[in-house]
Amino acid sequence: MKKIVSLLSIVLMSLFSMQAQTIIGRFNYDSLHASNVLCTYGNYREFNNYDTNGNFQGPYANIGVIDNGPNDYGWHNHTGSRHTIHTDTAARDTTSNFKLRCIPLGSSSAVRLGSLYEAYRCQAIAYNFTVDTTQNDMLAINATLVSGGETNLHPATKRERLYLELLDTSGNQYGYLDMTGNISRSSGSSGYLNFAWDTGANSYCGFHDWTPINLDLRPYHGKNIILRFTTFSCGQGGDNHGGYSYYTVNYHNSSLVTLPNPAMSNGIVFRAPEGYMKYEWFLDSAPSDVFDSAQSVTIPAGASFSCQVTDYFGNTRTFRSKSVPRRPHSDFAYSAESIGNNTFILSLTNLAQLFDTSDNTSLPDLEDFHWIFDTNSLCYQRNPVIETSQGWHTVSLVTNSGSTGLSDTLTRTIYLSSENVTITAQNTEIKIFPNPATDRVTVEGCHIDNVYAIDISGRTIAVPHTAFDINVSGLPKGIYALRIATSDGRTAVSRLVKK
Repeated sequence: MKKIVSLLSIVLMSLFSMQAQTIIGRFNYDSLHASNVLCTYGNYREFNNYDTNGNFQGPYANIGVIDNGPNDYGWHNHTGSRHTIHTDTAARDTTSNFKLRCIPLGSSSAVRLGSLYEAYRCQAIAYNFTVDTTQNDMLAINATLVSGGETNLHPATKRERLYLELLDTSGNQYGYLDMTGNISRSSGSSGYLNFAWDTGANSYCGFHDWTPINLDLRPYHGKNIILRFTTFSCGQGGDNHGGYSYYTVNYHNSSLVTLPNPAMSNGIVFRAPEGYMKYEWFLDSAPSDVFDSAQSVTIPAGASFSCQVTDYFGNTRTFRSKSVPRRPHSDFAYSAESIGNNTFILSLTNLAQLFDTSDNTSLPDLEDFHWIFDTNSLCYQRNPVIETSQGWHTVSLVTNSGSTGLSDTLTRTIYLSSENVTITAQNTEIKIFPNPATDRVTVEGCHIDNVYAIDISGRTIAVPHTAFDINVSGLPKGIYALRIATSDGRTAVSRLVKK
């Protein structure tokens, strides 16, 4: 396969100390004081959000963060910590008799919403962000519930509940998921999460283990939306028992993965992403018949197939693949721009592919991949944009195939310096002009399929285009990385100055 990018020339200078990178667009669910986060709290009894004087007392009545630290669960009728960040990955929840992890495996932090006692307490956290599915197409949520009495004393509809919503900026719902005791209901679907209580410190306490919930972001691409978590402790409002929730939120990319299967004579085991409400597998030989409805399925050798998944908001998506041994190949393009103060924006484009080992043809899907920055920082975004420092940096893209056990890693060393303001890795056969530009940019060396412009904040903007030129008149003045996808499957990244 023709390589798209060329290596940056390495400048022989002394090694600069490495600084931490900021991955632009990462969902900072554990930053409660950020400008796009709203923490609220209030009181309620019997699911009535008004007091005897008619004053609203629900979870959105008061604005503020009540964070008394990860060890304050509200024991002994103390108000407790209602908006809490946990960062100790080894910590265990006290109410569950230390059976439940405070942070699920694979995560570095978790939010606890609610406190154990004074069950009439209720609270919420809302996150406002713009959806960009060119970076990630899935919102991966992991959540759990802990109760301090509801398991035996209350009916399911009045137990500890966690309410998850997607809203527009006017507060209108795109969808919701209601986890109440043993019941979870969601809009746009007939499914539910089948939780089962596990006993904790005594017979009156219980918890649900960590449960993944995936939301397909593609229907909301380009929209400014609000993700809101609301927790209620106890529907009967008792003072001496209550509950709380933990959750994590991350961006991810949906893909099928194959599992180790040394024989592979009868087929290959494919696994769809966890956290969906419904799974349906179809063989191309019988496209109208559901072949299987499990998360992991053995597909007959050589068969082409599709897998349709449905999330808890009723959104569906389809994956296509072929049951053949696959070989991963890592490749990526990149560009870097100086934004002053020895700070740079590094944009990466994932060009990795899977190939059929029998005939070396490319496959339509990509399995497991991740990026490594400076040997210690992992990222699972497809095309990450990173704010980083001047100096030497190493970037690695690792792609894997589970069934064959094959892995491919491409590592490049990049030097960022204020003396090299324009640092761009691009296809030398594809040229753009004029640059700087005011209205239109002509492209030579390809037929254009898609064009995105990435500004210095990491925002991705779709740009109007024809087969040979790009209309940049709508872009504000500034420096951009143009990501051009060609009709013959190539990708080029080029720096553009908009006057």
